Amino acid sequence: LECLSFSKLHPKGSIRRGSTSDVSGLRWIKDVVLCKRTDHVCRMTVVGDPNVKLSEIGVSADISHNLVVPESIMFCNRHVWNGICNMHLRYRNLYVKRNGQEISLCYPVELQIGDVLYICTEDGDISEHVTFHNQHMWNRICDLHLQFRKLYFRRNAKLISLCYPVDLQVGDVLYRPMIDGDLVLVNRPPSVHQHSLIALSVKILPSKSVFSINPLCCAPFSGDFDGDCLHAYVPQSIHSRVELRELVHLDKQLLNGQDGRSLLSLSQDSLTAAHLLIGDMVFLSMYEIQQLQMSCSRPLELPAIIKAPSLTSPLWTGQQLFSAILPENLDFHVSSEMINISNGEILVSPTASFWLQNSPDGLFSRISKWYGSKALDYFFSAQRVLSEWISARGFSVSIGDIYLSSNAYDRGKLIQEVADGMQEAEDASYVKNLMMDPRMEYLLKDLDGREDISYLNSVPIDSMPYCKHRILNPQSFAAFKEVLNELQYVVREFAGKGNTMLSMIHAGSKGSLLKLLQQSVCLGLQHSTSLLSFRMPPKLSCAMWSRYKVSDLHGMVQDTADYVERRSSYAIIKSSFLDGLNPFECFVHSLSGRMNFFSDNAEFPGTLTRKLMFYMRDLYLAYDGSVRNSYGEQVIKFSYNVPGQTTVEGVHCEKDVQAGQPIGSLAACSLSEAAYSALDLPSSTLEISPLLKLKNLFEHRQRSLVAEHTFSLALSKKLGIWAYGYEYAALEVQKHLERVVLSDVVSTVLIFYSGKDVKTGTSSWITHFHVNKEKLLKHRLKMKSITDVLSKGYKSTAEKLNTMLPKLHISSRCCSLDDLHVEQDKENCITVTAENCESPIELEIMQDKMIPVLLQTVVKGIPEVKKVDILWEDQCSRGSYKCSSGLFLKVLLSENCESGKGWIVLQSACIPVMDLIDWESSHPDNSFDISKAYGIGAAWKYFVGNLKATTFSIGKAMHATHLHLVADCLSVTGEFQALNAKGIKLQREQLSISSPFMQGFFSAPDKRFINAAKEGALDQLLGTVDALAWGKFVPLGTGGPFKLFYSGKVQNLDKHESIYGCLKRQCVYQRDAKDDKTLPHQNLSKKQECILKCANDFMRTLVPNGQLEMDRYIGCNAIPVLTHLVTSLRNILHKYPMDAYLKEEDKSLVARALTFHPKRDAKIGIGIKDIKIGRSPKYPESRCYILERMDGTADDFSYRKCVKHAFEQYSPEIISRLNGSSGKSNFV
Repeated sequence: LECLSFSKLHPKGSIRRGSTSDVSGLRWIKDVVLCKRTDHVCRMTVVGDPNVKLSEIGVSADISHNLVVPESIMFCNRHVWNGICNMHLRYRNLYVKRNGQEISLCYPVELQIGDVLYICTEDGDISEHVTFHNQHMWNRICDLHLQFRKLYFRRNAKLISLCYPVDLQVGDVLYRPMIDGDLVLVNRPPSVHQHSLIALSVKILPSKSVFSINPLCCAPFSGDFDGDCLHAYVPQSIHSRVELRELVHLDKQLLNGQDGRSLLSLSQDSLTAAHLLIGDMVFLSMYEIQQLQMSCSRPLELPAIIKAPSLTSPLWTGQQLFSAILPENLDFHVSSEMINISNGEILVSPTASFWLQNSPDGLFSRISKWYGSKALDYFFSAQRVLSEWISARGFSVSIGDIYLSSNAYDRGKLIQEVADGMQEAEDASYVKNLMMDPRMEYLLKDLDGREDISYLNSVPIDSMPYCKHRILNPQSFAAFKEVLNELQYVVREFAGKGNTMLSMIHAGSKGSLLKLLQQSVCLGLQHSTSLLSFRMPPKLSCAMWSRYKVSDLHGMVQDTADYVERRSSYAIIKSSFLDGLNPFECFVHSLSGRMNFFSDNAEFPGTLTRKLMFYMRDLYLAYDGSVRNSYGEQVIKFSYNVPGQTTVEGVHCEKDVQAGQPIGSLAACSLSEAAYSALDLPSSTLEISPLLKLKNLFEHRQRSLVAEHTFSLALSKKLGIWAYGYEYAALEVQKHLERVVLSDVVSTVLIFYSGKDVKTGTSSWITHFHVNKEKLLKHRLKMKSITDVLSKGYKSTAEKLNTMLPKLHISSRCCSLDDLHVEQDKENCITVTAENCESPIELEIMQDKMIPVLLQTVVKGIPEVKKVDILWEDQCSRGSYKCSSGLFLKVLLSENCESGKGWIVLQSACIPVMDLIDWESSHPDNSFDISKAYGIGAAWKYFVGNLKATTFSIGKAMHATHLHLVADCLSVTGEFQALNAKGIKLQREQLSISSPFMQGFFSAPDKRFINAAKEGALDQLLGTVDALAWGKFVPLGTGGPFKLFYSGKVQNLDKHESIYGCLKRQCVYQRDAKDDKTLPHQNLSKKQECILKCANDFMRTLVPNGQLEMDRYIGCNAIPVLTHLVTSLRNILHKYPMDAYLKEEDKSLVARALTFHPKRDAKIGIGIKDIKIGRSPKYPESRCYILERMDGTADDFSYRKCVKHAFEQYSPEIISRLNGSSGKSNFV
């Protein structure tokens, strides 16, 4: 097993220190077992070319010359390739004379006008003058000659170089260079979604070492033209070419498999042009229309304005031009948004361009669904027209667009409104902090609940919460976001109508209002996702920063709570990029932007992709509509979905999911692509990021295996009728549930020796617990309740520990030790004395046993509750939780709670505050607890609902079939399994699947292979990974299981008939056919049926000396059958020219007839190679069939003898009847 410890492709020194054998073994598995390498691939930088069609990829001529495409020689293409190779190999040499100098040609050829091209052939040299009219033709001819100059073919496993004259034979494989129209598989790593692999047609261009694609094709590859590279794979077999053409080609995957929207759509300049062309009142002159109409898909209608006093020519509108690039019979209506397109003509359109953007309900998504491959032509035409129009119109961004306002007064007013808005956000944030701080309530109320604020006069104002420091929490952050959204609308109102930045934002092609606000007016709130080591000053200046450094350094030394609060502070930058930033503002913005841009969970998307693939890559759609696993074809789902429908917000998709598709891999890729997209979203510690939600959702089982469980409690909607009702209710529930132990309120613990004054039977050691008055008020506790709880708690703990703990006397009194405690704790003292049983209580027992037990005693709250947090969640990104305020409570249970009983315990604990909680929206936070509380059905719905909400918050609306399949795959055994090696093992064991080879590929290959060998486990190697590792066909797609049941009768299914009814009827037909072999065809007479059966039997007979089973046709007239067969063979003989070879279908029929020749064995010899039309040696003027054998010999034969001998084997009477009474044979 040394190979599993280190990779054979890398030296042992390259493995980092500390890496385990698990990682090393997986590396060896990937490098040696799974890694498949090929030489037929190229990698180049991609550039944009709008003249390249959407289904094409431009390949440099110098690269295509080195890419080899194998071409199998068959009967249908043999003569074509012989002619092409002979034509190019006939030219021995090519050279050019330019300015009196001979120049040798090299690939690619670039002839110039005036050159003289010399072609050396066997008949002599031929000279051609290069002109403007033939320059392109001779460049192409010379390129092909240089490409085909060195060709090879393989015959009988030998590689042979081609030479003139060429004589390729059937079965040879010609290795030719790449030409226009060849298919290549294009990919831009990493491949994280279904459409990362696209087949495109090759178009050879005179470029240098680059790929060229249409700009609209950037979206599927998630790339651009800033140095991105593409990989192109050249297929090497007919099967791979067919799969590329029928499955992976761009016109076969126009719809995004993730959410049903179009894979291609307008973007960048073309989308901006469409927005400007339709939104504004644009008029085009006749000259402009003539230039643009050359790229339109159909001619324009009559002009909108034919004649006017100030016009010299008619005018067309922009809507008319846009209509000319749409399909002629297109109907698109959205009544709620005032959009109406009828017969390809825009009748009504809004100024907003949301319907032009790429969405499942957008215009171009509908075109892709309704028009299929023709949509590529419409998209290509639209992009050319729109790009040409915006280039002629002109579109550029200047500093005036960022300035927004056209004069200084308006800009000053804009800046003042933004400043007032930021001040309003700060005030709202301050109020939110005061309302949500638990320390505020005890300052306003005494223990009896009566208002008593007289003592506040003695409290310094600087000691009030949030008066010294600016703390940012989720509630105050929400206030900033609300004000920031309002400021974006203010910017839109102040910006001019012709602002190009605003035009791109409204079109959806580039930018956002938030970025425009930061560039032109104010950067706004700045905070970091991680805790900083310094406190941000209220005014960002170098002088203020120097003043704050001293206090920050002092806080680091003291490690005070005040210093911890400073680390989570924030700052507001009122300057913009246009006005400029001072050095400290620039530092704070860079620090905040860099930390908020990338998440701490950046490795999760890759991990999720790998784990989901191991769970779902073997799932496929069976031909009966069910979802099955390739391991034993086990059923995962009985029905995938309703054919022809999807459930993405009610969108109807016209394309059905084909049987055999790897729907498990497609669902995993769709979800993984959404996870990768979440990395682009800014993250913050103040709100839960969508990526973290997704991670928590898939780690439900891992969290269920540990002791801690979390639950979400929503607040009742009735609280909204009171001012700050949600805030007060959240604090009330928190105080009721949150656990308070004695150590939370005790400030000092002292042990005194009492000496002789102690009563008889008690210990001399007395323990004093001094309770802090401020904490006592904060938690609404009384001394009497604390002593009672301590007595009961100590007694129950002693019984559970089952140890000889002494009995205690616990009481509360005024402490007489005035010198040893603070004045405010004088009246709050709890004394504890122990009884002496058999021996005196030692001091060590008090310190090590009794005092720790008492300090951990719960004096208030629920013992099982460890922590209760008040959180805030944005309404638009909320999942199953529904509350108009956004506040909810997150309850964390401790290890004392029994697994699976947490929800019941929490519901029982919340009975006193039942009216404050919305129980319909409250729920456990993982599928395991929901399954234990409500069953697997409720857990499945919770998982799907949260998965849908999370992906939607990322910006991805996924097909419901994908979400359901992920949930079904994880819960197929009746409970949700974890996304780890243990979860896969448990699921496979419960499904009775033995797959140690696949599980070893997931983790710890050495351990799993050894354990499988010890247990004698058997692996049938039925999975996808197994097929890749052992060089087998992948059991999915075209390599999946296919069973054909054919009875010989075509079944016409009714519209609503199920497949089970059809199979049942088929079985009845087969059972009846055993007893009656002469079932007549419908609408045929007995005589016609006899003729048809006899003809079919003859044409399908391939067995030598085969007897025609015509016994069931006795009494029928067989003469029409014989006449039909003779006529067919005669027509084949006369429809070909002399010396022409028969096509495959005709050759097959004639070869079958030859098997009935009287001298069949002598005629066929060692085997039939080909059949052609020739002349008979005995009768030179008549035609006959010429048989070419495999050894190169030839012989003629007569089709009449074949038919005559076939019928003579059955009945000589038929032949005598054909000859007639005169005895003259009709065969001669």
